[in-house]
Order: sequence, then structure tokens, then C-alpha cells
Amino acid sequence: MFARNIYVELAWAGVLTGLLAGMYSTAIGITLWISIILLAAVVVLPTKSVRMHALDWSVLLLGAFEIPSLLFSQYRANSIRAAMAIAIFALMYCAARLTIRTNLQVASLSGLLGLGGGWLALSGLSQFDQVVQRLGNVGLTNLVAFRSRLISPPSPWIPGEWFTLLLLALPFACVVPAYVWQRQRKWIAATALVLSVLIAATLCLSMSRAVFWSVIVFCFLLPVFLLGSRLTNIRRAGMLLGGALVALVLILAAESAFYSGLLRAYTGQHTSQARSTQGRFEIWNRSFDVVRAHPLCGVGSGNAALSLTSTADQDETTGFASRTFSLPIQVLVEKGIVGFCSETPPSGRSDEPVRSKSDDRCDAEC
Repeated sequence: MFARNIYVELAWAGVLTGLLAGMYSTAIGITLWISIILLAAVVVLPTKSVRMHALDWSVLLLGAFEIPSLLFSQYRANSIRAAMAIAIFALMYCAARLTIRTNLQVASLSGLLGLGGGWLALSGLSQFDQVVQRLGNVGLTNLVAFRSRLISPPSPWIPGEWFTLLLLALPFACVVPAYVWQRQRKWIAATALVLSVLIAATLCLSMSRAVFWSVIVFCFLLPVFLLGSRLTNIRRAGMLLGGALVALVLILAAESAFYSGLLRAYTGQHTSQARSTQGRFEIWNRSFDVVRAHPLCGVGSGNAALSLTSTADQDETTGFASRTFSLPIQVLVEKGIVGFCSETPPSGRSDEPVRSKSDDRCDAEC
């Protein structure tokens, strides 16, 4: 009976991963089916009694604010689509929060998401090498000038920022090594680190300083989080930080040996990078002008592009002028000060993960 329950729990973790991946699909009606399955899971599947954490309150505040914010939206058609996306996110969060009950389920869910990130990373590495070779064959060696075309999202199921998706997959890829390491299976943990290394290697090929520094910030925040959650001590946290930074240096050095223009993308001052930085400052200044004009509730979800484009100069391209290039600033523009505060989790200490009896029995039987 216990083994069957374990398999059911692991199967649900796999289904939840599939539903999360399906949210990036362009299939007609996929959103409705995902909503029905998630709602049924929350109602039917056995759930545990949970104690509200800071993030739980943040999700509730986010959903509570989204409904009245439609009344203040400048263009409600965009806001309705954004509200539907937020509703799906809230359902997904509640389903995971209520039905993922054991540490084994958490590790399984995270491992599957990390595995998906590793697959995307492999496709990105292969695509980068092929495009660089094609450029080199015709004498084009300035990779920074072509960085937006070196790696593109796999068609057709990933809209939006591909590197953002990889950044989101990186923390999940680190969960399985930590889970296995706690059970004194160090060789398996070392093998599981391959996924994290693959994702980090692809992120280092982005030639985007924002993406590159996000990886470095993650390397600093990971040991701090583990230390704050009392999952490790100061000595191990320091070793983890040092090991992560050394691994990044080795990855960057190895990739720079194959692609000579890579290191200059992060250390040099190219004309395109200088213009990009200057353009971002101009966008941020215009974004704050919109915030000052709509300080409390903003212009409405999904309306930042319309507001920024309407105030752009004629010589600016629509693709550049319609983006804030900063998620916090975009939240301020679209939701104002009230929405920004409701989407920021209140401070509070999370409970320590509890090792359940099912995890102990699974270690003995698996």
C-alpha cells in the first residue's frame, strides 16, 4: 500500500510538471484544460493542512488586487488576458502548495523541471555552435552584434524571453543534488549537478550582461538561502559559494577558448552595448513619467507597451520603445504603488522543511 502511494505521489508530480510545461504551449484550448485539471486536483486530491507563509499571502494579495485593477485599466482587453494568466498561475501555485506533501515529491517535481531546463540548455548550446560556425564561414566574427540571433526559442511552444525561462529552471536543477546530498549519496549528487552546469553554460553564452550577472547573483543567494533556512552551516555555505564561483570561472574560460568574442561581451564596451545602456536609461525615465501620471493603480496589466510607445520618439523602434527592460519597473507602470506593494512578499521566516516518515521509509525501500 505504501509503495503504491509513493508511485501515485510521484505520478502527480510528473503530471504537475507536464501541466506547467503545457502553459507554454500554443495549442488551442490548452489553458482551459489546464485550469480544469488544476481545479479538480485542488478539490479532489488529498491535501495537507498548511500554515500560511509570506509567499502564500503574496499570492492571495496578487489575486485580490487583479480584480479591482481591471476597473482602472487604460485598455481592458490587455488586462483581461493578463488577469487570466495570473489566475492560472495562482491555481498552479495552490495545486503545488496543497498537493505536493513530501520532500520526495518536491525533489521529483524540481528534478523534472530541472531536466526540462537541461534539455533546453542542450538545444541552446547546439544552436549557438551552429550559428557561430555559419557566421565564421562568411567572415563575421563580432558575436556581440549578432547575439540576439545566436540562440532563439525552440518553436513553437515557448513565447517570450528564452533566457528568463532558463534562469527560472536553474534553481530547480539545484534541488535534486541537494536532496541526494543530504542522504549521503554524494556520487549521485555530483552526477545530478550536470543539469545545473549545462544551464549555467548556456546562460553564459547569452552575451547579455543582465543574464550573466543574474547567474552570479544566484550563486550568492543560494548559500544565503540555505543558511537562512538552517539547511546548512556557515562553513558549507562558504564552500558552496566558492565552488559555484569557481565552476562559473571554469565554464567561462572554457567557452572563451572556443568562442573568442565571448569574454569581450562581458568586459568590453562595445558600441551596441553603450547604446543599449543609454537607451535603457531613457526608457526607465519615461517609465517613471508614466508612474507619476498613474501613481496608485498604474495603467493596467499588459498596458505598459501601449503607454511607453505612445510617448516614444518617432526614430525609436517599436520593439525597443515598448519594453521597460525591468520587471519591477514594469510592475510599477502597470499596477502602480498599490499593486507593486501587493506583489512584494512581506518579510517573514519560512518554516524549515520537515523530513516526513514517508521519506525515511522510501530511503529504506528504494
